[in-house]
Amino acid sequence: MKLTPMQYVCENDHKFLAPNLSPYLYGEFLLRSRNGGIRYLDAVADPVFDNVSHLVRQVLSEENIKVPDWLDIFQDIFGEVACDPDVDGTYFKMNLPPPCPTCGTYMMQSWDSANSDPVETDVANVTHGGWDRMTEAEKHYHIRTAVKEYFLNTGNTPYTLRDGL
Repeated sequence: MKLTPMQYVCENDHKFLAPNLSPYLYGEFLLRSRNGGIRYLDAVADPVFDNVSHLVRQVLSEENIKVPDWLDIFQDIFGEVACDPDVDGTYFKMNLPPPCPTCGTYMMQSWDSANSDPVETDVANVTHGGWDRMTEAEKHYHIRTAVKEYFLNTGNTPYTLRDGL
């Protein structure tokens, strides 16, 4: 797979190059783990992507939760609830930038194309073995729990989910 070198500047002003997908691709994502692992997701061709999307909207509707952009929630929880973890057990996240190789932070001031030619890189596809083994009730429970944790972790909890979940 061809990845585009991107120039990142972390919150501590360190500059570094890291591979990323072309910003012109539709429905394709790189998921990253906190240990530096990368997986590719073709959301258009991945039925789990649609399944999780539906369940997130269903949980929000069941709980009468109105949010300006449910996609923020979906993208935050997708890797943890539906994708198999990296070899060391860390979860993959959508929209997680690469870590700064100097200080290790994931907080970036900016990123932009490095105006370099794409580089051939070996990137495995995401897998969903754990998700595929769950019953529909288990999937719903995991999505519901992840939605609750999303709001608790962001400090954005203007309501309480029924039954403490």
